[in-house]
Amino acid sequence: MKILNKQIIADSQGMHIVNSENMETSIKGVFAGGDIVGGEGTVIEAMGMAKKASSAIIKHLLKKGGKDGK
Repeated sequence: MKILNKQIIADSQGMHIVNSENMETSIKGVFAGGDIVGGEGTVIEAMGMAKKASSAIIKHLLKKGGKDGK
């Protein structure tokens, strides 16, 4: 997937590679989770990824806005 002429790094099966702590892709500020990251999985797994990503997105936006994100 191309975003602003940048490519999200994927594995040989086309799954997006993310930082497992915050679900950020190879493009700073772009987050992913669910089937595109781990393949077919459970709703519980997808919800766990969404929880990590949402926390990271909030921190990212607060930093971008000049707040410390804590």
